[in-house]
Parts: sequence; C-alpha cells; structure tokens
Amino acid sequence: MRSIRVSLLVGSLVGTLGLLFVVSAVLYRGAAAILERQLDESLADRARTFAAVVKKTPEGIEFEQEDVDMPEFTTEEGRGYLELWVEGDSVLYRSPNLRGHDLAPVASGAIDHPEFRWTRTPKHTRMRVVDLHTHAVVDPEDWDEVGEPAPPAPPIRFVAAIEATDVDAFLSRLRRLISILGAASGLLLSVILGVVVRRSLRPLDDLAGEIGKLSGTDLSTRVRLKSTPKEMVPVVDQLNQLLARLDEAFERERTFSADIAHELRTPLAGLRSTVDVAMSRPRDESASRETFAELLAIIRRLQNMVETLLYLGRLESGHVNIERVGVDLGEFTGMTWQSFEDAARHSLLTVIRELPPGIVVMADPVLLEVAVRNLLDNAISYTDQGGTVRLETLRNGTHGVLRVSNTGSKAAAEVVDELTRRFTRLDPARHTSGEHFGLGLALVSRIADALDGTLEISSTEGGEFVATLSLRR
Repeated sequence: MRSIRVSLLVGSLVGTLGLLFVVSAVLYRGAAAILERQLDESLADRARTFAAVVKKTPEGIEFEQEDVDMPEFTTEEGRGYLELWVEGDSVLYRSPNLRGHDLAPVASGAIDHPEFRWTRTPKHTRMRVVDLHTHAVVDPEDWDEVGEPAPPAPPIRFVAAIEATDVDAFLSRLRRLISILGAASGLLLSVILGVVVRRSLRPLDDLAGEIGKLSGTDLSTRVRLKSTPKEMVPVVDQLNQLLARLDEAFERERTFSADIAHELRTPLAGLRSTVDVAMSRPRDESASRETFAELLAIIRRLQNMVETLLYLGRLESGHVNIERVGVDLGEFTGMTWQSFEDAARHSLLTVIRELPPGIVVMADPVLLEVAVRNLLDNAISYTDQGGTVRLETLRNGTHGVLRVSNTGSKAAAEVVDELTRRFTRLDPARHTSGEHFGLGLALVSRIADALDGTLEISSTEGGEFVATLSLRR
C-alpha cells in the first residue's frame, strides 16, 4: 500500500538533493571556469612578456630570456614549459625541462590571438597550454648602426605551458568539501523533512481518530479538529456535509418507517374489524357480498399504497428505465383527463381546458402518465363540490408546462413545500376518508426530477391551489 508520508519524504528529499547537486555542480563548474580564465590570462601575459625580448638584429634572432625573471620556464626544476619557433619550423628555444620533447602548437595562425588547451606533461601531469602567434621586435637603431634599413618583423610562435597542480589541488579540495557538505546536508535534510512531514500529516491521523469515534447509531456527531490546516478544511467540510446528509437520510427512513406503520395501521384495523364482525354471526349472501366488497376496497387501498411506495423507491434509487420520446403535452393531458370526467361531473366541477396542440416535450410516456394522473386526481379530490379545475399547457422558453389548478385550497402558502414529502396531507377531512394517503405529489416530484424537469406548487388558503409541471421541449 502506498504511503503518503513515505512519498512526501522521498519526493522532497530527492528533489532537494537534486537541486543541491545541480547548485553544487554549477558552483564547481563556475569556480573551475574562473580559475581556468585566470590561468589563461596569466599564461598569455607571460607569453607576451617573452615575445617582447625576442629581437631581430643584424646578427640574427636573439632571445634574451635572462631579461625575464621567470625561472619556472627556464630551469630544469621549473613547472613551466616554453618553446619558441621563428620563421616557420625553426626552434629558437626549448625549456630544459622539456628534455627534447616538443609542445605541439594548436593555434590557427591568427596574429596576437592566443589559443588555449589542456594537455599532459612528460611526467603525465595535467597542464594548461597557450599558443601565441606574433612578431619579433625590430629596433631601427640596431639597423642604423650598420647602415641598413630595418627589415619587416619576422613571425614567431610561442607555446607556453604550466602545470595546473595548484588548480587541480584546489578543485580536488573543493570537490571533497562539496561532497562532505552534500552528505551532511542530505542527512540533516532527511531528519528535518521527516519531522516536518510527520507534523504536517498529524491532522490526518487526528481526522482518522475522529472518524473512528463516529457511531453508526448516532450520525448527529460532526468531525471537529483542534487545528485544521487550510488544505484539509474542504475535506472536513465535505465529510461533515456527508454526515449531515446521511443523518437526514436515516432520519427520513426512520420517519418513513413510522409513517408506513401509521398508514398501514388504519386499513389493517379496518380489515381486522370487518373480518371480526363478519365472523361474529351468520350472514346471508347479500351481507357477505357487502363485507367482501369492504374487504376488497381495503385491500385495494393497501395494494395501491404498496405499489406507489415501491415505485417511489425505484425512482429514488434510479432503478427505473427511462425512455425519452416526443410527447404532445396538450393531447396527452386531454386523453388522460377522459378517465376523470365522471368524477368531475359527480362533484359538479367546472372544468376549464386550455390544451393547445404542438407543445411537444421529451418524456417517458409511462412516467408522464403517472405524473399527470396524480395531478388530475389531486385537483379533483381536493376541490370543493361545485368548484373549478383548470388545465393549461403552454410554452416557457425551452420548456413545455402543464399547469393544473383548483379552487378551495386548504393549504396555506407557507406549508406548500411539505406537500412533496411522503404521507403529507393538510386537509384533515381527507385523513380518514380512505381514498388518499399523501403520496401523489411526492411521486410527481420524483418523476419530474427523473425527467430533468421541475414541479412547482403554490397555494392560497381558501383560494387556488396550483401545481406546475415543467419539462424540456
């Protein structure tokens, strides 16, 4: 299993040591370049100094090295090497410590433009070489004395080299120092990073401890940390919100179970009392048929309640297959209304239908029929006798709207939000009627969500009750 603590420690350590290595390499290369440049400048200056004592005289080329105090180039014990060519390949001078060896020239022939390279001495010691192409000195007074005109200055070439033992020793010490400092820094850095990572991840351990204290029987507890890092605030907040949602969900389930028990108690009590009465004395065929009719009505009510609850459960769990097709909302509502016309006439209701064709919405016909039937049944059932029911379909931007309204509302405006909860009935007269059990609008609301639509409810107590179902066109 991957460890965040180990990943952070290793990643930080590798990254920091890599950065230290790069910085150390840059510093080392910079120091080596500075020393090399200083060595090159010193070699070039010495070569030019030697070139200044090479003179063209009537007697020939003279190299007056004794005028230059540089014994490292002119003695056998010196660590410098010098070779002088004049007028082509003629060697005018070779340092005694070369012992017959040559310093191979590297210059391209550009005048007064020294070129440098690294090579090895006869003793295999590393040394720096400068190759300088220039001219010998011509003094006109020397030629005036013999009455000859001064000739052009002949070309000469100096190849000077010096052992880089001091530079190599310094760079060697620098490498050792960098290595020691790097190792010490890596060790110290490991300790520091270990402490920092452990302290930084301590809130995760605290969070794990707080989560471990949560009880499955009490979801009202929330996670509280003494010191929550800014990066963990969203995690703690989301966890507390999840606990709140779970608490609400379990509370709804507990309430739901209690509501089911309450709702089932009345029809089951009626079922039992009817059976008890029927068994208490002999009955003729007519009385028996009446008793069976009562039992059948109660059973149908129970069946309807159970089927509606199962349908609600399937919708809320997402286990209902939804097939979206184009449905003419006005035509569909008109066809669904036909099965409610007898109930409307029986209640002496005035029905106003404004269902123009052509308002096509994307919906599942089965779900849409369940929703529309519940809205129509709710309107007819809760309208006072002689009241008015209005059915309207209209366009609203990208949506098609079905609006079902009825007069004689018993619901106040401030409680309409509760009507989409299961087993909510605000009309006391309906609680014991045996015909409604407060699931219709809850079912319509879930269907609207499943079809990516909305259900809006408004009511004025004693006035109109309006349910508006909006679906995408």
